[in-house]
Amino acid sequence: MKRKLLFAIAMLFAVASVWTKLHAQKSSLTTAGGWTKIEALPSDPSQYFFAIYDHSQDLGMVLKNGAHQGNGNWTMFYTANVNPMSDEAALWAIANDGNFQIVTNYTRPETMMQTEWNASWFYHCTDNGGGNLEWGRTTFAYLPDGKYWTIQNGQNPQAGYLGPWDNTIVNGAEVALNKQGDAQGHFDIFQITREQYWANRINTGLTYPCDMTTAIVNPDAVFQPAVGWTESFYQPTLQRLHLPETG
Repeated sequence: MKRKLLFAIAMLFAVASVWTKLHAQKSSLTTAGGWTKIEALPSDPSQYFFAIYDHSQDLGMVLKNGAHQGNGNWTMFYTANVNPMSDEAALWAIANDGNFQIVTNYTRPETMMQTEWNASWFYHCTDNGGGNLEWGRTTFAYLPDGKYWTIQNGQNPQAGYLGPWDNTIVNGAEVALNKQGDAQGHFDIFQITREQYWANRINTGLTYPCDMTTAIVNPDAVFQPAVGWTESFYQPTLQRLHLPETG
């Protein structure tokens, strides 16, 4: 009987360990794994990947096909059981554009998150603003009193902030970029160096061999403007969002 009880306890720990790896919560993004919960963006964010979570609930921001923002226009969703080590759609890149921040998702590095000139509530991947980075501008601000981040519409600050489309933060809620007051989102942001991220991916065997296609800027070399490829006339901000070429 004692042996059966010990075996049952061991199995529970084993299942819990597997569950944690597959369904990691933000508390699992530890310094031992290379993650840091930040209160300021690094001076060179191109050296990092980021995970963004709701401040009050354990919901990570994941890129999915939008329900309210046009079919094929991918946007952020509040999502439960998010592990950015295995779910690349929960992995974000941030670049500075002056005093603003430009955001892209790891799975769609050729398109930035952006709003629209006549629909400031939109925040999705679409056409890179026709080459104008201003449509992707946001302002990340850390509020020390609340110990959370806000993400404001940088192209139209009066429109508001990133938050849930329907003003309620629940699993599966889509975002909008025009939220005010109690509806605006409050976020926790974690960072990890890109070098450490790839070391973790290889060492844990979550994906081996690793498909590095999405780590290459514009791998098909067909996007216009030619993001990720050497063209001296093109503003290089988007190029800094991704891993450097390794040959």
